[in-house]
Order: sequence, then structure tokens, then C-alpha cells
Amino acid sequence: RRLVDMQWLFGSSSSAPSSTPPPSTSSHKLLEAHALARDCLSLALQADESGDSSLALKRYLQCLSACSLGLSPPGAPSSRPTVGAADAAVLDELAKWQASVADRIAMLKTQTQQTQQQPRPRPTKA
Repeated sequence: RRLVDMQWLFGSSSSAPSSTPPPSTSSHKLLEAHALARDCLSLALQADESGDSSLALKRYLQCLSACSLGLSPPGAPSSRPTVGAADAAVLDELAKWQASVADRIAMLKTQTQQTQQQPRPRPTKA
């Protein structure tokens, strides 16, 4: 089970150096995305541990979208400004989370498909 791996990633969020310059606009958005992803990941892990796979799936998806917000800033990749060391660390962490969250989502989807083979499928909300 990859939960321990994700908790380790989740716990490493306090490794940013404290002597960072005041954040630029892109850096501020990045930190917001990072905080959002971290919160969603935390809630996802809680739901995961309590066995609520549908809620966990929802939270993991929220985390994933928050990760991609942080990982793909507006503008073409070539015109992207050089990121500072702290920003690079945040981007690296988001990329790691995105990978493990995507894995976990795939696992949860197959689990819920196996457990929810009911004669009449419930309508999925858009």
C-alpha cells in the first residue's frame, strides 16, 4: 500500500528554507496551489484510512487539480521565468504528489469498480 509513501511526502512539506525573499506573484500562486494540494492530500489520506474510498477519491482528485495548478503556470513553458530554489523545491514536491496521487486514484478506481458491481448503477453526478 502506497499510503506510507504519500505520508512521507506529505510530511516533508516543512523543508522550505525560512530565509526566502518576498514571494512574487507567480511564487504566491504556487504557494497557494501547494497549500491547497497539501490540505486536499491530508483530507484524502484521512478518508483513505477510514475506508471511505469515494470521499478519498474526490479529495485525491482535488489534490491532483491543485498540483497541476501549481505545476503549469500560465504562459508557454519557454517563457517561464527561472524559479528560485524554494519554488523549485515546491514544484518538485507537487510533481511527486501528482505522481503518487495519480497512482492512488487508479488503485481506488479499480477497487470501487470491483466493490460496486450492483445490478442498477447509481447515476454519477457531473
